[in-house]
Amino acid sequence: MRKTIQRVGGILVLCILAFVVFAVVNDILRLKVGQETDMVHSFYDIEENTLDVLGIGSSHSYHSIQPGSLWGEYGIPSYVMSSPSQPVACSYYLLKEMLRYQNPKVVLLETFSFREETQYNTEGYLRSAIDGIHIGKVKTELLEDFFPDYSWKQKLSYYIPFLVYHNRWSELKNYDFNRVAWMKGGVLDFRVVPQTEPEFPEKPLKLPKNTRKYLKKIIDLCEENGIQLILYAAPMANNWSVKKALRINLSVEKYAAKRGIPFFFYQKTKELGIDYETDFYDDQHLNTYGTDKLTKHIAEWMVQNCGLTDHRQEEKYKSWDEDYERFNARREKMLEARKEN
Repeated sequence: MRKTIQRVGGILVLCILAFVVFAVVNDILRLKVGQETDMVHSFYDIEENTLDVLGIGSSHSYHSIQPGSLWGEYGIPSYVMSSPSQPVACSYYLLKEMLRYQNPKVVLLETFSFREETQYNTEGYLRSAIDGIHIGKVKTELLEDFFPDYSWKQKLSYYIPFLVYHNRWSELKNYDFNRVAWMKGGVLDFRVVPQTEPEFPEKPLKLPKNTRKYLKKIIDLCEENGIQLILYAAPMANNWSVKKALRINLSVEKYAAKRGIPFFFYQKTKELGIDYETDFYDDQHLNTYGTDKLTKHIAEWMVQNCGLTDHRQEEKYKSWDEDYERFNARREKMLEARKEN
């Protein structure tokens, strides 16, 4: 009897060790959104119920909101849970997942991906948004919604990314082993690439049906949880996609006004004072100089209108002070390097 128990116990230990090893390998090989920042997965490193502001949306989101500055200058604990070309459908499910761990006062939703006609445009962009979500109720609901006709075998790789990325061994970088969760999903990029200001359109473009469907779900979810939803459109330079995005945002402006939702249409109001010679790193995205302007404006509005308080030096938020020290040190180092070059 004792030998049987020992044998069973040994098998259980081996199974547990095998699972742990597989989980570690699976995480290493998984593609990291934002590389070292790993926007979606690093979210789980935040202490529960310490988040006041969540940013969601496409790459325009993490290139326009700077969590480090929100904390360092205003004491606002925030996170940007975004991904490249993140469609509204994915933003909705990421918000649902976040609410399992946090109870924020504000959600900032960037509107560039409102132009998308479908739930997702490519498998790569979809995976960048959902591979980092933990296996659970939300991920299952998402996959049932997106792939109602898929068998469990077809869905399996979305639960276990290793099945797709098992050949990445030769591509692994330092950030695959060492994420910088202390960036809170933000990006520092001081590259300056002069751009030209796009011509502003006159006629709006109707919101796609899919966008309206999931935007309403986001609105309802925020209302159910007492969250202030804020829509905003980060400024863009002149490029192939800007005209459609601006026309869509003209419709967003009307939709938001009708629903009583704040919408900051910065390209139209020009209240940020964006300089197209200095504030972009490519023809779509703000660099850190531009991000600082947008972050400051929206932070001051939130402080005045959303009941946000300064949590700096509070014992519960001690780790946020420590993370800001790392963030600020990297920022200063990058600025010094830029001066030398």
